[in-house]
Amino acid sequence: MVLISSHSQPQKQRGMVLILAMLIVALVTSLVVATSWKFELGMARNENRWHGLQARLVMEGGERLVSKLLLMPDLQDPAPDGQADHLNEDWNAPQTVPIDGGAITVSLSDAQARFNLNLLSIPKPEVDIKSPEGQRCKEQPTLFDCQYTAAQRRFIRFLQVIPLNERLLTPNEATEITDAIIDWVDANSQVDHPGGAEQSYYQGLEVPIVVSNAPMITVSELSLIKGITPELYERLLPYVIALPAEGNTAGNININTMPDIMFKMFNDKEINLPLDEEQGAELARARNEQLNIEFSSGQGYQSVEDFVNNALVSQLQIVQGQQDFDASQLSINTQYFIYSAEVMIGDKVRRGKTLMFRDNRSARALWRTDANF
Repeated sequence: MVLISSHSQPQKQRGMVLILAMLIVALVTSLVVATSWKFELGMARNENRWHGLQARLVMEGGERLVSKLLLMPDLQDPAPDGQADHLNEDWNAPQTVPIDGGAITVSLSDAQARFNLNLLSIPKPEVDIKSPEGQRCKEQPTLFDCQYTAAQRRFIRFLQVIPLNERLLTPNEATEITDAIIDWVDANSQVDHPGGAEQSYYQGLEVPIVVSNAPMITVSELSLIKGITPELYERLLPYVIALPAEGNTAGNININTMPDIMFKMFNDKEINLPLDEEQGAELARARNEQLNIEFSSGQGYQSVEDFVNNALVSQLQIVQGQQDFDASQLSINTQYFIYSAEVMIGDKVRRGKTLMFRDNRSARALWRTDANF
């Protein structure tokens, strides 16, 4: 005979109710946590969107501010047309402007102080075969200046002064890299120089690449080109840019604002080597200390001819008569500028860059990015 306690059934029921209550509490807690997390995430997203919209509008306001700055006449410029641009002008001074809840710091840099890679796409002009120059290149077609334009020769030399971790590039390596860039940006599908590379080369890579055969849209394309290592790409970034290369002075290098190291790319047109350290420093010093009676120190040259005819240039024997120095694709004025902005609103920081174009009538934004031009 089995005895069943009258209290066992209620006790079991109370135990089940307790377990059920605990499960409900756990479920409600999970729902609350999940809902709270999603709510906080949504609030954070809305805050980021709002701050992002504020920052974008403030940056565009900064563009209008620097546009007016770029159009202001330089009262210290003695040139009648006031077109010589240099690093002592007002646009070269960063400015911080307070805004509601934060501040914006704006700065301008000369985009044409960098080497415009699209200058490499301009083919070498035909030379009259009956001229002394034509006869010379006919007899010796492998001469450095017979194969390459002034811009191409400068870039070959400049590649040899880029400081890498272990060594500098040799003239042959620099020439092959330039050949590959020329083939990337030129309009044809033929390998024009021994070190060049067209679609057949890039098609054979582990990850095939389609050759542009057009001027670069962004300098980031440089990282795809044969011979450009990640290290070389990073070292080149501060000195190169991709700008339009058409027009009278569009995209030409401003000798008044380019970095001192770039003076080493000048040499006799027949020489594929850059200037040595001392010669490059002397040319840079001559630019940086350039002055005349009405022209304060540090404002550079008033014309490209002033640079070519500089006594120091002649002493370095870079110019042995005008025919030995090609002054093409150089300038003393600038049309393209890089506007950089940093906006702080609360604890949020937004950064952006804009490529700006200035002519005689206006200064306007062409392209906004947070990458490279």
